[in-house]
Amino acid sequence: MGVLGLELSDVGILVAATLTFRVLGYSAAIKSRRGLGYAVLALAMITVPLYFTYDDIVEKLQWERSWQKERFLVNGKYIIVRDAEIFRQRDRQVVRMDILARERLTRDDLNDFKEKIQRNFSKKLVIRANIIYIL
Repeated sequence: MGVLGLELSDVGILVAATLTFRVLGYSAAIKSRRGLGYAVLALAMITVPLYFTYDDIVEKLQWERSWQKERFLVNGKYIIVRDAEIFRQRDRQVVRMDILARERLTRDDLNDFKEKIQRNFSKKLVIRANIIYIL
């Protein structure tokens, strides 16, 4: 949560709506170029953080979708990722997933699997996996 319980995207929407209404003449608050300049400056200042927030969301969704039904070969054993979710917990990125396997997975198998997943990310991940054995 941001200031006053608003997310950064909420603030961006509010500023953009306010600016639009004022430019179209629905508000008497901005009658001078100076006031309009401040509104444009405020909008420009939040555009960059909004862009990076949007970029993070899109990247997260792409990774989650690409892992659905993804098969990984680890030490001769196939691991299928089902229902992957990426989220932040404090200052760490956490990946929670269900994985399907036909054979018993050892600690070495899980470590190799973690290394394969980690290659796709620049920051260190915490991986929480629920292993489901299938016949």
